[in-house]
Amino acid sequence: MAKKETLKEQQVRLDKEKWCRSVATSCDQSGGMWYCKDCTKRIGDYHCHATQIERENGSLCAKNARKLTRG
Repeated sequence: MAKKETLKEQQVRLDKEKWCRSVATSCDQSGGMWYCKDCTKRIGDYHCHATQIERENGSLCAKNARKLTRG
C-alpha cells in the first residue's frame, strides 16, 4: 500500500505543478489552478492574495485541494 502524501508533500507537488503551468503559459497561475476554487485567499477569478510563504507554511493549496476532492 502506498504511503499517503502529507499536506507538506502535497503542497510541494502542487507548487511544482503550478510553477510548470505558469512557465508553459507565460502567466502566473496562482489563483488559477483547479484547487483554487472557493479558496479564501483567491481574489476574483484569477489571483491569489496569499504570499508563497503563507501558501507553503500553511499548506493552503494542499488543504483546499483535499477539501475539494472530498466533496
